[in-house]
Amino acid sequence: MIEVLLVDDEAYVTESLARTIPWPELGVSGVVCAQSAAEALRVLEERDIDIVVTDIRMPEMDGLALIAEISRKKPHVRTILLTGYSDFEYAKRAIQLQVFDYILKPVNDEELMLAVSNAVESIQDEWRQQHQRRTDYPVLRANLLHDLLLGRRLSPRVVEDKLRQYEVPLRVGDDAAMVLVQLGRPFSRFDESGAALMEFAVGNIAEELFAPHFRVWYARGPHDYPVIVAALRDESARGIGVGPQFETGRRKFLEDAVRELRRQVRTCLNGDISAVVAAWFAFPDGLPAAYRESLAAMFRLGREEEGRILFLEDEASSRERPIGAIDALYRPPTLVHLLESNQWEAAKQKVFAVLDEAEAASFPRELLYEIFFSVTNALMYVAHRQGRFMSRIAPQSLDFMLDRGIAESPDKLAPLDGGHDGPAARRTGRKRS
Repeated sequence: MIEVLLVDDEAYVTESLARTIPWPELGVSGVVCAQSAAEALRVLEERDIDIVVTDIRMPEMDGLALIAEISRKKPHVRTILLTGYSDFEYAKRAIQLQVFDYILKPVNDEELMLAVSNAVESIQDEWRQQHQRRTDYPVLRANLLHDLLLGRRLSPRVVEDKLRQYEVPLRVGDDAAMVLVQLGRPFSRFDESGAALMEFAVGNIAEELFAPHFRVWYARGPHDYPVIVAALRDESARGIGVGPQFETGRRKFLEDAVRELRRQVRTCLNGDISAVVAAWFAFPDGLPAAYRESLAAMFRLGREEEGRILFLEDEASSRERPIGAIDALYRPPTLVHLLESNQWEAAKQKVFAVLDEAEAASFPRELLYEIFFSVTNALMYVAHRQGRFMSRIAPQSLDFMLDRGIAESPDKLAPLDGGHDGPAARRTGRKRS
């Protein structure tokens, strides 16, 4: 539905054009007339005008001034300038204002029809491009989330721009929570397309349930788990209050949404889910750590605890983390940065140092999980950036998806690094192969 606004201080000009031009044949659904620039601006505020055809000579505000104001307020509107003067300065100024077309008076109907037809085609092309971009948004959103989950560092400005462009309702600096979801056994009978449909259904349910209190970003994660990133809505945060009741209140909102998600999946989809809920973090900087910890927790749960909802903040106080445990893995330059910049030796030494510390300090299994996911996530990220997949480059490196025994000790993790003389090897005087 394209609407045209005709502007001329001589009413007979616009009325004649409105009557004589076969507008519907040009793809125009409505025509409005205005006798001054001021009236035209009022019409533009009240209606969704797509094309403005205006005379250049009008009292108080001329056509060029009107077009300048339209360009400032409604940059998507196409403007066509009518003038009885073939003066170069007018044409030059019109070009500077990015006027769509420039027609001399007296107006030739065929010339005006051609100009309007071209403007209509330009608008429709833009609409098609916008529709195509929107169709691509799910893929673009998922790719961005993958990058952030796997540790890619982007400037706050770049992240803000991408979030806005892809219509993701989160903001840089949000206090966010992340929910990692695993579909239960009843869903395993589906083929790939069926499983994708089930994940889509789970996502729709999740977005609806979280929406009253949270702004939500839902996508499939790099390890094929559905991921929900949620930030409390401003009005919900204000409603909770401050102090200890704020922590309690937002926890209740989150817990209610996750538990209701599981209930509705069981009721509507005849299946079940497990969920790991990460502790609150600053978005997006805290996202990679939250993802690693959630992956490790999900693998600790395994299939035997299907249907469980685990809040990592409940576990934090009961688990002791060795001082300085694997901090070297996260200190700059990060593993992702080293791999992206082809500093292979430095990346290898960083991993070796962590394995040495893990062996010397007898790390518990959950920290070995974290090491595994930190390294494989970095490798997955760099591979994906190059359009490649770890499952094809080194399928054996992802055996952990089937064999959780890989993370029983640093010795079992070490073969992933291509051979490293860790503490155990040095004590026995042998090399690992």
